[in-house]
Amino acid sequence: MNCEQTREELAVLALAGDRHGRPDAGISEHLGRCAECSAEQRRFAEVTLVLSGIGLPSFEGLPATGARTVPETPCRPGRDDAPRPGGG
Repeated sequence: MNCEQTREELAVLALAGDRHGRPDAGISEHLGRCAECSAEQRRFAEVTLVLSGIGLPSFEGLPATGARTVPETPCRPGRDDAPRPGGG
């Protein structure tokens, strides 16, 4: 297990919470050897704690990755086809 793999797994764990489980043996071993990744794990834990304190305790009910979260509308500010002031 290298640093990149460990940090990716830590990010998944932080986002998924208890639904994803705990770090596996390879990650745990790497965290015991690598101070930088161990510090990254602590940062993820702190961010998760802050987010849960402001009402974002989990991501239950979110659509699957790649699914649209906002329906497409013909008039969204900043788009080329959005109505212009004065009708032009």
